Amino acid sequence: MNDKLTARFRGTRTLGSRDRDELFALYARSIDVERSAFEAAIDSADRAIEYRDGRDVLRGMALVRAYDVEHEGRRQRVIWTGSVLIEPEYRGQSAIETSAIVYLAREMVRAPTARHVWFFDTFSYKSYALMARNFGEFWPRPDREMPDDERSLLDRLARERYGSRWDPARGVASSAGKRMREGVAPVPSRTSDPWISYFARTNPTYADGTVLVCLCPLDRANLSVFARRLAARTWRGTLRSAAKPQRPSTTAPAM
Repeated sequence: MNDKLTARFRGTRTLGSRDRDELFALYARSIDVERSAFEAAIDSADRAIEYRDGRDVLRGMALVRAYDVEHEGRRQRVIWTGSVLIEPEYRGQSAIETSAIVYLAREMVRAPTARHVWFFDTFSYKSYALMARNFGEFWPRPDREMPDDERSLLDRLARERYGSRWDPARGVASSAGKRMREGVAPVPSRTSDPWISYFARTNPTYADGTVLVCLCPLDRANLSVFARRLAARTWRGTLRSAAKPQRPSTTAPAM
């Protein structure tokens, strides 16, 4: 069984050249991206989250930024995430979800009266499905039209971030010079999952680096749904682990 991942929050201004080399090496194994574009993404974030195993080996990462916008007379605290990646063999630990709770709790203390929203883009159906399976309210989605106030906020945030690359009619932004490497998270050719099907219909050129732009309210009701679903998954994972037969211990050579 793989080690439990530990999330480490790093201020992006504290990252040295070796730190950035390590992050880029991990990211570039799955994403075809120029080093300059990756550096720009780090510099646009406040925090880098490193997910490390028990031997302190980097197994995942995420970039995060929190900032305020005044929209339609209300303060909106925007939580932007980007470059989120976990190595396949370490998925299923809810490492991203758990670190999100820690980060959001800090932001709610800093801005208790603001409305908090999660803003991100993705060329991976897995990221979209992660949002859809964790929250009760999120946009865009196949079963409901986006409310006008949410559409207005999403359009504003997208125009500020993507400029001319933003296509409001389709809800996507064209590639910023990066895309998934071949064989990384391809959309299944046949699926009964409504979220995956919707992602494929809405963003058919995802393999070229086109991103679906998403918005998710982080209010009390939505966070309650998130907490219940996370707890249920954690419980199911505990039961599955308990049901597995125990293998005899072995001694592995030092690496």
